[in-house]
Amino acid sequence: MRPLLLALLLGALAGCRGYMRPGATYQDFMQDYSACEMGIGVPGGYYGGGFGRTMLANKMLTQGPINHCMMARGWDIRRGSDVYRP
Repeated sequence: MRPLLLALLLGALAGCRGYMRPGATYQDFMQDYSACEMGIGVPGGYYGGGFGRTMLANKMLTQGPINHCMMARGWDIRRGSDVYRP
């Protein structure tokens, strides 16, 4: 049972998407990500349940514009363990 659970967990982590830009640091990533959040009106990484929406709904509504902003800043969206995530 444990090997199966471990395999599922590792598979889920490997499938997580994040951002990658050659030569960039995590500090570079957070600076760009925060700027993109502010640019679309997300106050300081807020994904709380404002106006009756859930955290997941807020994340879904803002992630597309954030992705576009990050790509415009030279970031690629990839799966793997070598990517940055907020």
